[in-house]
Amino acid sequence: MTGFSKADVSVVSQLIAYIQKDKLVPLGLNPELLGDANAERDFIETLMGQYEDIDNKHQFLDKMISGDLSFYKDSLVQVALDELHDEVMNALWGSREKSDVELMVDTLKAMEHIEDEDLKHEFHRFFFMQHQRSPVIYETQVKNFETLKLQYPAIKDTNSNFYANSLMIFFVETMSVNVSTKMHTWIERYDNKTNVPFVTTDTPVVNLTGMEFLEKNEFYYPISPKIAIKLCVTSKGSKYGKAKNICLDMTDENEVKKLNLAIAKNCYKEVFSNDENVLKSIRSELQS
Repeated sequence: MTGFSKADVSVVSQLIAYIQKDKLVPLGLNPELLGDANAERDFIETLMGQYEDIDNKHQFLDKMISGDLSFYKDSLVQVALDELHDEVMNALWGSREKSDVELMVDTLKAMEHIEDEDLKHEFHRFFFMQHQRSPVIYETQVKNFETLKLQYPAIKDTNSNFYANSLMIFFVETMSVNVSTKMHTWIERYDNKTNVPFVTTDTPVVNLTGMEFLEKNEFYYPISPKIAIKLCVTSKGSKYGKAKNICLDMTDENEVKKLNLAIAKNCYKEVFSNDENVLKSIRSELQS
């Protein structure tokens, strides 16, 4: 991804700054990272590779396949911040659970770990890159920008691929921060006990619940023919606000077929399976 100019970097930097203009603390891709992007060989590939390295470092996929979800929990700092928020809200209604001294001590203890690596957040960065790297999303961003260039001659020579990749990284980082800090999340791991394997596609993560934010939102990610996960997202005050990681057996072939069809419908061009008959069945369903 070489060959883009300082003008490309300037346009993308201005766009990111505009998106974040109302934020007290800017989130997502730091525009300063783009400063020498036009001069650095394979800049985008280098950034993208960092997301793959997250799993290489922490072995999230191997752990989930083995049934180990212990890495997926709030950091000590996030727990303290949530508790502080709850106590402030309780104080408004006169029902404090901790004294100011107890709360301060707990918060200060948590702050000792502020430099610790937040594995839950790192997983979100890896996971949402799998979601956002969809060729469908990428092409949509490129087409939208090409349309914009027709309306504004000043940016007609801007590199659309650089724009789409930069925006993808920005959205990944923004989604990861927001989900890590503002939402309650948990992983549901499914062990496929049927004779129908999970399939995957060139778009490996799919939002099962659509664009509207529901009480329970599910992002589905099959990671092998026998293992899949759902990253479940809800608001912290919802009825699911105390839900925890769970490992479940899936014994219903119809449920497996339903998930396979859902991810196949959201693919770009390719569906992958270790069972040719399953692929034929999906093709028949999609063509009917």
